[in-house]
Amino acid sequence: MSIWACETGGEDTCVTTSGATWNQDLTLNIYSVKDVSGTPTADAVLLTKTQTFAIPYRPSYVADGPCLPDLVNHFYRWYSAAENACYNGLAHPVTFDLPAGVTLPDELIWSISFNTETHGYAPTGTNGPWNSLNVGAQTFSGQPSVGTDVEAKSA
Repeated sequence: MSIWACETGGEDTCVTTSGATWNQDLTLNIYSVKDVSGTPTADAVLLTKTQTFAIPYRPSYVADGPCLPDLVNHFYRWYSAAENACYNGLAHPVTFDLPAGVTLPDELIWSISFNTETHGYAPTGTNGPWNSLNVGAQTFSGQPSVGTDVEAKSA
């Protein structure tokens, strides 16, 4: 997940207590794949799993720190001393616990969904950190990595 939510405030008033989290339901859907004119397309739902995760808030913006603000886009980045780098959001992996005995096909399409104030299968109707939560994907060393991004943008 890519988190842009602060525990309190935002932009240049972003403050987060170290270790602070909120509980967020995420739903994983896994689909079989069908070919539609040469394009892999989601077909039948093979598995749906909703799980609650403790999602960390992004770290605080420090006005006198090493990260200069992007005043045009209103990005007030946080500094990672471990990586000596500035970031807008915080990357945080989530791992779903799938039911025992589930066998998945070699080819599948997955999605993650969650509710925000105005979007999702049951919008919350309230402002909250979920409004600044995004989905990202990463391949990890030693894990399956074969695949095709059917919506890849050309350089």
